[in-house]
Amino acid sequence: MAGSAAPLVRRVLAAAGLCTATALPAGAAAGLLAGAALPSGAYAASPPSGPQLTIVAQGSTVLTVDGQPYQGDLVAAPDGSGVAVVNRLPFEDYLDGIAEMPSNWPAAALEAQAVAARTYALWQVLTHPAGPGGGQICATDACQVYAGLDKPDGPDGSDWVAAVRATRGDVLLYDGDVIEALYGSSDGGQTLYGGVPWLPSVADPQDSLSPEHQWSWSQSLPAMARILEVPTGQSLVSLVSSSEAITETLRRPGAPESTVTLAPARFRSLLNSRMAPPAGLDLPLPSPRYSVSTEGGRVVVEGWGDGNDLGLSQFGALGKALEGWDAAQILASYYGPARPVPLPAGEEPASIGVTLVAGAPEVTVGATGPVRVVGPSGRVVATGGAGSWQVTPGPGGVELEPEPGTSPLAPPQTESDVAPIPRVAAGGGLRLATAGSAGTPTGGTPPATIPDPADPPRLDAAAAVPPGRPARAPIGAGWAASAVLALLGAAAALARAVRSQASPSP
Repeated sequence: MAGSAAPLVRRVLAAAGLCTATALPAGAAAGLLAGAALPSGAYAASPPSGPQLTIVAQGSTVLTVDGQPYQGDLVAAPDGSGVAVVNRLPFEDYLDGIAEMPSNWPAAALEAQAVAARTYALWQVLTHPAGPGGGQICATDACQVYAGLDKPDGPDGSDWVAAVRATRGDVLLYDGDVIEALYGSSDGGQTLYGGVPWLPSVADPQDSLSPEHQWSWSQSLPAMARILEVPTGQSLVSLVSSSEAITETLRRPGAPESTVTLAPARFRSLLNSRMAPPAGLDLPLPSPRYSVSTEGGRVVVEGWGDGNDLGLSQFGALGKALEGWDAAQILASYYGPARPVPLPAGEEPASIGVTLVAGAPEVTVGATGPVRVVGPSGRVVATGGAGSWQVTPGPGGVELEPEPGTSPLAPPQTESDVAPIPRVAAGGGLRLATAGSAGTPTGGTPPATIPDPADPPRLDAAAAVPPGRPARAPIGAGWAASAVLALLGAAAALARAVRSQASPSP
């Protein structure tokens, strides 16, 4: 990949409270049962319970959550009045399960997606304190879609894994710092300016391969009035958009017309939460780029793209790959001056906690073979074979209850004096890219479109589109640009606080 390792700073101090999480030390599971005998009176029949329980797969055992298989271990922890289940696994193995792009797409597109997904995951680890069970990133399109073993084991899954391996350790850096590598399904032919140099506004003609490159629908004024909850006794006369607002013109019998304005982000939120998706779309307004007008007695909505319109477009990456662009060229076309750089050994997190379930009243976990259950102190509290268990809130934490046909979990014969699980800074020593890095602009006029790093070939790719579509709305595509900028500002403040304690070296 293009670029070379820029200067990195010292490891983020765990004392700063940033992204600390519990993780079993490497190799610990193999020797957890050697040691002293259990004290007399250890439980015999009641299910294991505690403030947090880690189910550790033994040998070739595969763990499941509600029937879906995952690599690594499962951590069950209390979460409000319910439970959370977190998949704890090696950081690079997590990338194998990212299900954001069809595996049969060209290698260059898959490799660009792998770098963007790895960078985004690292950003999440660096910016988000661990939640219940040590969760650092969610498994849905609110973060990035994670399907566990269903992705590499699915159709053409080996091609996705090959792309992950080909880019191993590569992340997008700007001025030596990790960027927030936002991306989406489709940008409608033009990405939005994200307020920072690595999210420029660029033309993207290859996005025309997307079914949502441009879309439109209409709705009657009375139906739209019900969706917008126009007060009883008033009628909706027209609905029009400008760059600043959506304006409702209302009429009450015997009174002059009045107007009500809505922020575009608010209007989008209302429609997406209250209105059934029009034919061919997953949401009424799948993109922040749309216009509203009134023609006769109908509201006409036109829009472009599907996602947040920031950073990489997955369909645009497909089009570029089909035209012969390589992964580095694709990434440079979307992320401007940021470049993929291999991380030095030890800088990538050893593991990541992926929240699979949050706040659930109960969750079914299963195992294809033997498991050990480890308490928060790092000691084995139970062992078992293949089966499934209900995770529910229990006394002081969570409880594992065997389902019918599964033998109860039993106390181990012996138990080692395992030291408490160490708390580690999961983000290595990397800094976060901020809008103020190296004197770069924090807002205002968007930078000029940054040219591609080479003169990529341009071919007619329209007839060569492979089947399959990206996961809908990856990376929180429901965000408006203002929400993204707020997150960037919060991250900048967090980075300054960490730097003030960590004294980064050049």
